Amino acid sequence: DLAAAEILRTVRAASSSDATAAGAITRRRGDSWSIALTIGAITGYTSLWFTAKRDRDDDDTASVVQIKLNSPSAADGLLYVNGAAQTGAALALGSITVTNAATGEIVIALDETVTATIAPAGISYDVQVLNAGNVTTPDSGTLTITADVTRDVT
Repeated sequence: DLAAAEILRTVRAASSSDATAAGAITRRRGDSWSIALTIGAITGYTSLWFTAKRDRDDDDTASVVQIKLNSPSAADGLLYVNGAAQTGAALALGSITVTNAATGEIVIALDETVTATIAPAGISYDVQVLNAGNVTTPDSGTLTITADVTRDVT
């Protein structure tokens, strides 16, 4: 039956752990995250930030996750996880990659060892760009983190 098949497809799509749409990202705790976004032209950018917080008014130092990319690359990577500053090798566990500056195609990546520490919740996120001395926020919305079932993968 065509209607039953459509319902099944809808249920499967709704139960998917990974989804990215304008203003709405869903990812599963404990998985490796790769979030592809198109944010508009960023040619000549100085810095990019991906920040997720439980309360928009929290300081950046209290971020659930904050990742920064500088151009040229210096002091890049995962800055904060659950309000704790990251240093050394931990900086490499999160990244922003620009795949096309003319269209603003970026990929935000976060290692599963980091996502495993983030409590399931709906939190606020944004992407900010520093370009030619101006700061803009070309993307923002809700990052929904769903619970995983298997917790021990070592």
